[in-house]
Amino acid sequence: MLKHKHVKNTRPTVRFENGEQRTICIIETDLALNPRDPAYDPDAFRDLEMAAHQYLEQHPNYAEFRIRPARKDRSSN
Repeated sequence: MLKHKHVKNTRPTVRFENGEQRTICIIETDLALNPRDPAYDPDAFRDLEMAAHQYLEQHPNYAEFRIRPARKDRSSN
């Protein structure tokens, strides 16, 4: 798993594009991802993106990464 203070989880997913299988690293974060959100922190987001790029360099089995909001804990519902 990617170690970063704003990463809550990472998980692989497989996509098929143009007949090619691609493994993508889904990175779940607690950061606001919309620049129009008052809580959006561009410096923290850039730092997370840099860490994700470094992680992919160390894990070449991933074709790319996607940053998503952290999923809510469904066990508390």
